Amino acid sequence: KLPETILSRCQRFDFGRIATADIASRLKEAAQGAGAQVSDGALMTIARAAEGGMRDALSILDMCLGYGDRIDEAMVRRILGTCDSAFMFRFGDALAAEDAGAVFRMIDEVMRDGRDPTVFAKDASHHIRCLLLSKCCPDETENILDLTADAAREYREQAEKFSVSRLMRILDLYMGLETEMRFSASPRVALENASLKCCIRTQETDAQAINDRIAALEKKVDTLTEQIRKGVPVSGMPGDTGTPKKAEAVKEAPKQRPAAAAPQVLADGDAASVWAALMKQYQRSEPGIWSMLSKGKLISAEKDFFRWQPETPGAESFVTPLSRDTTKKKISDTLNALTGRNCSFEPVSRGADPSKRDDSEKAYIDRLYETFGQEPVVVQD
Repeated sequence: KLPETILSRCQRFDFGRIATADIASRLKEAAQGAGAQVSDGALMTIARAAEGGMRDALSILDMCLGYGDRIDEAMVRRILGTCDSAFMFRFGDALAAEDAGAVFRMIDEVMRDGRDPTVFAKDASHHIRCLLLSKCCPDETENILDLTADAAREYREQAEKFSVSRLMRILDLYMGLETEMRFSASPRVALENASLKCCIRTQETDAQAINDRIAALEKKVDTLTEQIRKGVPVSGMPGDTGTPKKAEAVKEAPKQRPAAAAPQVLADGDAASVWAALMKQYQRSEPGIWSMLSKGKLISAEKDFFRWQPETPGAESFVTPLSRDTTKKKISDTLNALTGRNCSFEPVSRGADPSKRDDSEKAYIDRLYETFGQEPVVVQD
């Protein structure tokens, strides 16, 4: 706002923020002059809290000297209301694991200690920023963040549990939280809500969350590919249920098929328990089939032949999709796995007599297919 005639006769001095190490060195001289004993950890904590301002650093030191002439890091954190690094690293591990329960318990611990949720949100932002810098500039972590070699290594190790995009998203949430909590009637609820969003990223459909999930999957695939290339056996691969061993056993089996054992009759209680186990399994793995089966009931299980019938007229429409060969085979295979025997499944309409079994030629051949498969069965007139 000054005119050029004044500006031409002025000198301008731009004062930048002072380095953390320089502030800590100056605070040490001030503490010695006051006859106080201050630990190096306390000096660094005060210097970081000052954020480059020497006046703020001296004010914090003066507050600490009001409590005594022996100052350690724990005292400084109590006065500032901040959390120690060990607690923040545990909080970071909970975010990495998407453990919402652990996150809520740790926030509750912070509140019970009488700390300000706004200060904790600021601590979380600082911790995530350190992780992001460690992820992007691993070789410059010590210099940029004024950390010891051990502390920088700890940040780098935890940063490996996150992707860059997820760290950026979490940092955005906590930085926006500082402004939101200033006008919130319940800062704790705002803090818990933002922390929960950090944990349920897999439920979101925004582009950044999808890219994050794709990057995590690509990393897993690269790891498995490298293990396979080196000849390392991968026993924990998803979907590895021992199928190759079963196929090998079938291949080595003699061509002549032994006579089928006589079907065993399941007791009513056993059949009900097997059906309950199937429904419980399908509720998780096959929700579509489970939804249709839940609209009916098991009416009989004679000679390992499970019959299902709809309970209401409106559920009659489910008989057709459940009668498809692929659906019947899937349910029969599940019953085989649960009972250890060759079981069959058949949906029965409400008007049909459940006590009668379909003995037509087509039904007979279908039962042969269900028992032996289509390849070994040859139908001749």
